[in-house]
Amino acid sequence: MIQKEGKSDLRLRGQSTYQRFKQCNSQGQSQDQRKYQREGQRQSQGQSLHQKQDQKQAQSRYQSIIRGRVIWHILIIGWMVLIFVLSAQGTLESSGLSDRLTRNIAQVLFRDFGNMQDAEQMLLVSGLQHIVRKCAHAFLYFVLGLLCMGTVCTYRAKLKTLILFAFMVVLIYAVSDEIHQLFVPGRSGEVADVLIDAAGGLAGIAALVGIRRVAGRFVSDFRN
Repeated sequence: MIQKEGKSDLRLRGQSTYQRFKQCNSQGQSQDQRKYQREGQRQSQGQSLHQKQDQKQAQSRYQSIIRGRVIWHILIIGWMVLIFVLSAQGTLESSGLSDRLTRNIAQVLFRDFGNMQDAEQMLLVSGLQHIVRKCAHAFLYFVLGLLCMGTVCTYRAKLKTLILFAFMVVLIYAVSDEIHQLFVPGRSGEVADVLIDAAGGLAGIAALVGIRRVAGRFVSDFRN
């Protein structure tokens, strides 16, 4: 009897010990699960914060691109309107404007221009006026080419494609400008002017490409 009671006690103690071990093991597993859950929640919260920050940065970049694109379009349209208005001037208005501009340039280039006789001044101005008009053509389309390149650079495409598109815009507008002058009294459209305009626009495009490259290198060097 004593042996049977001892065996039963041992069994009860073993069962209780096993149950305690089981409870401790389950408690430990539950604690580990809670820790993993907390860590997972923290990681998910951190990822969500990073995603929100990335979304905000992407939205701000997109908004800045849109604002820049709108500004470039406004500038290019305004400059095209200016060219149209100058081309719409009649012979007297256009000649008077170029005459005043040429006289101002002559006063800068020649110090004795004010002491010259009227005949000498007229001869000098008439000789410079043709050059000034052609330089004015080149300057107007230089700025137009620069603005066209700046506008197309707000879109994503290969650099060659952007340059070609900007140049085509300049060329088409130069041709349309000369056609427009055919309908203005006293004005004429010339193929030479189209070539000068195209050369000026191409120079403006090349200038902006060079400026962007130099600025990009400067920014990268500054960041490094």
